[in-house]
Amino acid sequence: MSVSNQSDFLTSFSDDDNDIDDAINASPVHEISYEGTLSKWTNYLHGWQSRFLTLQDGTLSYYKSKFDTGYGCRGSVSVAKASIEVHEFDNCRFDVNVGDCVYYLRADEPTEKQNWVEILESAKQAESGYGSEPHLPKAVSTLSLSSQPSLRSSSSFQKSAGLREKLMEMETFRDILCRQTDTLQTYFDSCADGNAGNNSTQKLDLEEEDEDIDDMAATPTPSSFIRGGSTTTANPSHAIDFRGEAITFKATTAGVIQVLSHCIDLMTKREEQWKRKLEREQEKIRKLKEQLKDKPSIDMADNQFSGPDFMEGPNMKLNEEQFFDAVDTALDVEDENDDDLDNIDKENIPPPKPTSEIMSAPKHKYSKMLETKVKENLVLIQEQVEAENTEWYNVYEDGDLKVYRKDVEIEGLVCDPLKASHIIHGVSGHEMCHYFFDKDVRLDWEVTVEKVKMIEKLSENTAIFQQIHKRIWPSAQRDTCFISHIRQLGKEDNVERMDKEVERPWTVQNISMEHEKVPNDKFVRAVANVVMLCQTYTIGDVKKKKYTRENIACKLTYMAQVNPGGWAPASAIRQVAKREYPKFLRKFSSYVQTVTADKPLML
Repeated sequence: MSVSNQSDFLTSFSDDDNDIDDAINASPVHEISYEGTLSKWTNYLHGWQSRFLTLQDGTLSYYKSKFDTGYGCRGSVSVAKASIEVHEFDNCRFDVNVGDCVYYLRADEPTEKQNWVEILESAKQAESGYGSEPHLPKAVSTLSLSSQPSLRSSSSFQKSAGLREKLMEMETFRDILCRQTDTLQTYFDSCADGNAGNNSTQKLDLEEEDEDIDDMAATPTPSSFIRGGSTTTANPSHAIDFRGEAITFKATTAGVIQVLSHCIDLMTKREEQWKRKLEREQEKIRKLKEQLKDKPSIDMADNQFSGPDFMEGPNMKLNEEQFFDAVDTALDVEDENDDDLDNIDKENIPPPKPTSEIMSAPKHKYSKMLETKVKENLVLIQEQVEAENTEWYNVYEDGDLKVYRKDVEIEGLVCDPLKASHIIHGVSGHEMCHYFFDKDVRLDWEVTVEKVKMIEKLSENTAIFQQIHKRIWPSAQRDTCFISHIRQLGKEDNVERMDKEVERPWTVQNISMEHEKVPNDKFVRAVANVVMLCQTYTIGDVKKKKYTRENIACKLTYMAQVNPGGWAPASAIRQVAKREYPKFLRKFSSYVQTVTADKPLML
C-alpha cells in the first residue's frame, strides 16, 4: 500500500469513527423510551397474559399493569445483549431473547408489533455503541478478517506437524536406501566378473583398496552420506568404497529405525487420546440412558420445551408421537396423585332422592329443546354395535367391560363417538345415575376435572353446569358448558327392556350448549354430548321381590361424542380416549359400589 493510499485509508477510517459518534450522539440510549401493553406468554397453566412493558435506559421491563409501575417490575432484560426475533407464522408476535431468558410477546396488530421491533432494534444499536449498519467501518473489518489466520487450522497443523515431518524424513531415507542398494549391487557384480587367476595382483589391489577405504573412512564427506556416495567408475577393475558404503548404509538404517520409533510413539499417543475421548463419550451416553430411564419421555421443565410454540396448535413443533407421550406422562402423574377410594368420607355423602321428587320437575325455557335431544340420544344409544355392516368396531374389551368406537372427523378435528357397556354388581340404575348427576361428588371420582360450577338450576332434575378440565401439557386447558338432566324413563321412551328387569331404566344426559354467563374467552371450549343409560336386573331367583345388593346388578350403557375444540393430533386424541374411557368407567363404578355398600338399596 502506497503512502498516499495509507493516508486515504486512515482518513476514511477516521471519518467512519466520526459517523459512529454522530449516530450515538444523535440518538443516545437514555433518550430512547417506549411503553405499551402487550400479551406475554407466562407459562403452560395461564398461557398468554396482558402485561405493561416499558423501554427505558436500554432496559426492557414488564409489569402486571400500568398501575403497578410504582411497585417494581416483575422482570427486566438488557436490550444491548438481546436478540429480537420476529415469529415465522404469527404476524403479531416477536421474541426478545437474552441467553436462557426469553420474552414471548404478542401485539394486537402487526403495525404495533413492527413499532416495538423497530424501537428495540434502535435502542440495541445505541446501547452497543455501533449505530446503524451503514456507519460500520467495513473496510477495516474486511482487512482484519483477511489478514488473520484461522486459529482452528493453525491448531490442527501444530497437532499433526510432527507426524507429517517424520513421514517426509522417511521418504528421504527411502531414496537414500535405494541408491545405496544399487551401489552395493554394482560392487557385487564387479567382484563376480573379476579375474580370479591373478592372485598376487588381486591381493595387491585389495591391499591398496583397504588403504584407500581407511583414508576415506577417516574423512567422510557429507555429500557421500546424503547421496549414498559411490566411487563407482566405468572401469570395473577399480574397487568400490565398500566400507564407506557400509557405514552410510548403517547410518541410514539407524535413521529409519529412529524415525519409525518416533512415528510409533506419535501414533500411540494419538490412539490413547482417541481412546480417552471415546471413553468419555461412552460415559456420557451411559449417563443419558440412565437419566432417560428415571425421567418421563417429555420433561415439562426442560428448556427444550419451554415456549408457546410447543403448545397445542397447527404450528406446534412437537410431532404426534411426542405429543401423545407428553399427554400420556401427564395422565400417569394424575393417576399417581389420585386419592384412594378408601379415603372418601362415605358418611357425609347423601343417598339418592326418592323418584317422586325427581319426576315432579316443572317446565322451563329449555324443556322443548331438552325433550328433543333426549329422544334422539335414546335412539342412538340403543344402536347395535355388533350388527353386520356396522361402522362401530371394538377398541377395548376386558370381561364385562367393552368399548366401541366409530371414526368421525369434523373439519379436521377428531369427534369419534364412543360407546361402552359394563356390568356393575350390587348397585341399582337409580344410584348410578344419581352419583353421575350430583355435582357435589363429581370431583371424588372424575380425576380430569378441576372445577364444577352450577350456572343455573332449572329444576330438581335439570341444571346448567360449567366444567373446567385440568390442564394436561401440551394440550390447552379446556372447559365445557352443558345442560344436565336425570330421570327415570317411561314406556313412551321406547327403551328395550331386559330379562328380569327390576324397574324402568334411568338416564342422565349432558348436552353441550352456550350460556351468557359462561363466555368462551378464557379456555378452549370443548363440545361434549354424553348419555348414560342404566338398567337394573336381578341375579338368580328372587322371592317376593326382596331385592338386596347381593341379588341385583346394573347394566350401564355409556355413549359420548366429544369435539375437543382447537387443534390436536388425531392419533393422540384417539389413543388417549382408548386409554381413558375404560379407566373412567371402572373408577366411577368402584366409587358407586364403595359409597353405597353400607346404605339401603335405592330403586
